[in-house]
Amino acid sequence: FKKEAKNVKGLSSKLMSRLTREVGAMMNGLPPGIFLRVDSKRMDVMRAMIIGPQGSPYTNGVFFFDIYMPSTYPSVSPKCKIITTGRGSFRFNANLYTNGKVCLS
Repeated sequence: FKKEAKNVKGLSSKLMSRLTREVGAMMNGLPPGIFLRVDSKRMDVMRAMIIGPQGSPYTNGVFFFDIYMPSTYPSVSPKCKIITTGRGSFRFNANLYTNGKVCLS
């Protein structure tokens, strides 16, 4: 989705308003071990870091995701790519592919 995000010239006021509300709520209400950073120039581009919870198969693992909110959000799901793949050599889960694809279903 890098090319798609690069081609966006500006965010609609409707999308900006929605993202402002949702990101604000997330910044104060994310569960422990989940962190979100929003690009300083583009609210539709984010990075999430998730630390695997204790007692899970992912305990102490650190997983990074790039997130892009398309201009048609929320009608269209966010685009998400896992960037913790061991350079495309490791698949942590059936919904996380080695090429970075994340199945959000």
